[in-house]
Amino acid sequence: MVRRTKEDAEKTRLQLLEAALALFSDKGIANVTLAQIASASGVTRGAIYWHFKDKSQMLEALWERVFDPLDQHFAAQLEADDEDPLEVLCNLGKRVLQEVATNLQFQQVCRISQQAAFDLQMIERWNQFCQRSQKEVTVLMQRARDRGLLREGITPEAASLVASGCFHGVIERWLSVGGVVDLEREGDAIAEAIFAGLRR
Repeated sequence: MVRRTKEDAEKTRLQLLEAALALFSDKGIANVTLAQIASASGVTRGAIYWHFKDKSQMLEALWERVFDPLDQHFAAQLEADDEDPLEVLCNLGKRVLQEVATNLQFQQVCRISQQAAFDLQMIERWNQFCQRSQKEVTVLMQRARDRGLLREGITPEAASLVASGCFHGVIERWLSVGGVVDLEREGDAIAEAIFAGLRR
């Protein structure tokens, strides 16, 4: 019975997160109430407070659900010191673009992150993510330079800024004008083009 109760609680939590994600993405975070999330989930408002104290905590849980697997994958790649660093970054870029193109929840969290200006916690979370990813990309760019793979005349820091800026820009623009480019089909070529310009 206890196990069943835990399973039910987790099922309810996931229902709440999925409903919140859809509503936040569609209506904007500021325009969604906890009551609307409860109604869309088919649960009572009290069920929300059992799992989450407020919308900020729900946003944090959504962020972790979508971005933590990528963070873990990136961290694992940093340990793979025997591979071509630029190829590693290119493959990571391809994976991110495929996630954006094919994973609705990933798209929704990206859209939420873009319009979370009212939420200081989300702003801080996004800034931390960008700073950490920038440092991790710079580490791999430094390895590329040490191995003579990085284009001459550009520092690892500048190369990291270029790569990160290109991917953020592609994702932001694609989400804004979706449909202009088949990102699922062309994402790999886009990633390869970005890193071809950084390779010696």
